[in-house]
Amino acid sequence: MAYLSSGHVAHCFDSLDRHLRGEEVERLEEGEHSAFFVTWTLDGKLRGCLGNLSPQPLHTALGAMSVDAAVRDHRFPPLTRCEFAPGLVCKVSLLHSFAGLRH
Repeated sequence: MAYLSSGHVAHCFDSLDRHLRGEEVERLEEGEHSAFFVTWTLDGKLRGCLGNLSPQPLHTALGAMSVDAAVRDHRFPPLTRCEFAPGLVCKVSLLHSFAGLRH
């Protein structure tokens, strides 16, 4: 099972900041694989949430999904540089222990 640290969430903020400044998103050191979702809220309101149900390498997928959830969730306008403020919160949810279902 994969584990998150404050460094993973910091990486989400750094990835979004770099994207909004037109810079390349950096990768984490190679490590765990997990299915996960990234959720952005601003002042308590949902601003984006995307993820995947198949395990992905967190060192490459977390930064990319952070940006996608913030600017490519079609339900919301893309987050802007002006919204990169103290009320912006990022949550990363790791998914594990899937159970099969019968039809």
